[in-house]
Amino acid sequence: MDLVGDIARHYIHIPIVMGAVLVYGVLLYHVFFKPVRKVLDERQAKIAESGALSMKAQEESRDKLGIYEAKLSEARKEAARIREAIRAEVAEYQAGLLRDVRREVEEKASLRSAELEKSVEEAEKSLKKLIPELASGMAEKILKSGAA
Repeated sequence: MDLVGDIARHYIHIPIVMGAVLVYGVLLYHVFFKPVRKVLDERQAKIAESGALSMKAQEESRDKLGIYEAKLSEARKEAARIREAIRAEVAEYQAGLLRDVRREVEEKASLRSAELEKSVEEAEKSLKKLIPELASGMAEKILKSGAA
């Protein structure tokens, strides 16, 4: 048996299959793998771009959050200042009202005291006027009860 003859007769299809595989490989590379690789690369670029945009958005949101927190803190301080000013104003107003009420009460008390003193004086005067009459009436009763 001739080895070369056997190989030529039985294995002639090996180089043809190898050539076909090579042709299919080149075709697959250019028709399938290259476009798929291109799509994958574009997708990777979009993912990277999205990541960069996401990072930028996060940084902007952190900056805005800082600004909002600063403004909120400032607004709270302003509100506290206004609240304290209003409390002071209310306390001053209450103190003024108390002074007015005390003054009014003192005035009314002095008027009542003056009226009371006047009433007492009038009562004393009327009693002093009645003393002689009462004394004479008592004396008459004593004398009448002693004479009987």
